[in-house]
Amino acid sequence: MHALVEERWREERRGRILEAAGRVFASRSFHAASMDEIAQEAHVGKPTLYRYFPSKDALFAAVFVETLNELEARLDRILDPEVGIEAQLAALVSELVPLFRQHLVPLPVPDGKAAAADQSRRRIFRERRARIASYFALAIEAGMRRGEVRQLDAARVARLMIGLVWSAAASGQDAIDAIGTEIADLVLNGLAPRDVAEDGPRAWAEPANKNPDGRAGASQRLSGASA
Repeated sequence: MHALVEERWREERRGRILEAAGRVFASRSFHAASMDEIAQEAHVGKPTLYRYFPSKDALFAAVFVETLNELEARLDRILDPEVGIEAQLAALVSELVPLFRQHLVPLPVPDGKAAAADQSRRRIFRERRARIASYFALAIEAGMRRGEVRQLDAARVARLMIGLVWSAAASGQDAIDAIGTEIADLVLNGLAPRDVAEDGPRAWAEPANKNPDGRAGASQRLSGASA
């Protein structure tokens, strides 16, 4: 019983250190922040801080992992079978934009001189990217089951959406909600005129006229945009 209490106490202290480090890194940046500042913010001694995290790089990586954990929890709460696909996709995008803007877009391109912490963030995000994309794929698959979108490779569309979010986050400081709405609208309604797509995502049917290789003919693909 004593061991369980001690383990819980250690986890709580670790959580407090991560929260404090997150505040310091956000206000001072990784390069400007010091372990002394973080220890003071967390109300722990510097030796205690180093027992939990052997270096500032390790602490920074742990803060980013916790940021991704919290992001995934929010993405999971967005998924709701009672909510339409367009609203869900817009909400998912709106959660992702701040992460890209704050943690990833500002990073320099690794050239051998980039800080280990920056390289670590890129590595961690690459490892988690598929999991993050899976929330988009789940929303798309639910939309397919409800007939809101046609049958397609949901995982591939999810990956494309992640790329769109990255581009939007990197290209300016547009309002987050506006980016979410615009990307969801573009993915679901394409470039069709507003009067065609004004009722929301269309229910798609599989094309009947296909080439021998199973693909829709060019004329049918074009006409599908105005069907």
